Amino acid sequence: MQRYPFSFCATVVLDLIAAMEMGELYEEVVNDFLAVDLCPFVVEADDTAAQYSIDDDFTDEGVGGAGWGSAAAREPV
Repeated sequence: MQRYPFSFCATVVLDLIAAMEMGELYEEVVNDFLAVDLCPFVVEADDTAAQYSIDDDFTDEGVGGAGWGSAAAREPV
């Protein structure tokens, strides 16, 4: 069985620490996550009508995810 390195839980933990403005703890937690090859994962969607539809009329282009280890995360913004 292959290990899945992306974690929604890691995303929540980092978001909570950031919201509480605990900068030093944030850096430590990021370091710990990187040490065990754990990547926070966030689903991102374009701001279009398709994100609000469950119909087949819209395509799911523009929906994706990014973690530290993904190609999308390494691309400049």
